[in-house]
Amino acid sequence: MNAKQLFQKYHKRMVKVSIVKATLIGLLAALAALFITAAVCWFVGFKGIWLSVVLFVVVLAATAVTVYLVKYRPTTRSIARRVDELGLEERLITMTELEGDDSYIATRQRQDAMEALGKVSADFIKIAVSAALVIGVAVAAVCAQATTTVYALYNAGVIKSGVELVNPEHVEESKSFKVEYVAGKNGSLVGETKQT
Repeated sequence: MNAKQLFQKYHKRMVKVSIVKATLIGLLAALAALFITAAVCWFVGFKGIWLSVVLFVVVLAATAVTVYLVKYRPTTRSIARRVDELGLEERLITMTELEGDDSYIATRQRQDAMEALGKVSADFIKIAVSAALVIGVAVAAVCAQATTTVYALYNAGVIKSGVELVNPEHVEESKSFKVEYVAGKNGSLVGETKQT
């Protein structure tokens, strides 16, 4: 039995672990992009909240897929290393290194590794995510949600843009109209008949 067949039961578990980690990193990058886009668009007065949403989705997908493929995609060696961490004392790493060797020692080592592997369940491989990554995603989510809310309120016309708040002269003068009142046949007017 070769190493790839031996590791099939661990491969699915490692793929799940890798997808969770890559998705969290992608989410962190996408939330940062959402925060920056919403803040800049609100400040300069660009109305188009769709841009923030599209950018969020694109950054999430691109980052998660790239991180998975480059850093977390399970290989035979990474699976062997991870399973060895469960107490197999580098038996599987050694087995993968000696895969093409048919000597007596290599054959005995493979048999020993397979016996030890039979005692290790794939469920022992836990999803371990660093606390810093989880905290980073939480902070980014709060910041992105806050700026997106401000940007949505600006798009709805509830609040002014950042430029309008910082530089009131930049705000367009409110339009004024000249009105003249005329009394009907039997009517009369009291007060100014021309107003602005």
